[in-house]
Amino acid sequence: MSTRNIETLDGVVVAERLNPAKHAEGKDMNAPWDALDRAYFNGYALWTYLNTPFLLAMPRFAVAEIASWTEGSEQWRGLRATFPREIASHSTEQDFYFGEDGLLRRHDYHVNA
Repeated sequence: MSTRNIETLDGVVVAERLNPAKHAEGKDMNAPWDALDRAYFNGYALWTYLNTPFLLAMPRFAVAEIASWTEGSEQWRGLRATFPREIASHSTEQDFYFGEDGLLRRHDYHVNA
């Protein structure tokens, strides 16, 4: 079980949530987020986005080429990645599309229900 805290600069805990991923389960999709919800999401989302190129090279990830995506006059190569359970992400299966220069052009996912 993970714990997420909001602390002052001198380390005093001002808010705490045990098991933040489970906290949202069963909630209405339109339920408002509190500061801990936002901190948890921002933390794992940013970490995952910045580390995705390295994560996809790890053996626990299933990665396969998928159909390309056409955008205007460009055609982008597609890659589908299945994230393992131990990596916090808002979607287990995610699609990435890359331009001829190898740079990411599009990132698609469906939020896990």
